[in-house]
Amino acid sequence: MNDLSGLPKERQRLLNRSTGGEFTPLAYLNIIQRGTLDEWAYLWRACNQDPETRQAVIDLLETGDPYLKDFVHMWADMLGVPRPDLGESVP
Repeated sequence: MNDLSGLPKERQRLLNRSTGGEFTPLAYLNIIQRGTLDEWAYLWRACNQDPETRQAVIDLLETGDPYLKDFVHMWADMLGVPRPDLGESVP
């Protein structure tokens, strides 16, 4: 999956906000950390259907926000990969 065409246009724009609306795999991390349940399901299906999407998600997990590490760890568990060390969420 190299776009988010299955999602509403407004959500596509918000999930790609860091790139001015142009798709990059960083949108996957935005879905993991701030997505809706429907967006999670959408990404999960893509991970199961497309090895490139799955690998992109795995590669991005280590860049997750420490304050949202529970979501990142859940996705690592779902994908069967080691949980990334995101450091402490509270100093």
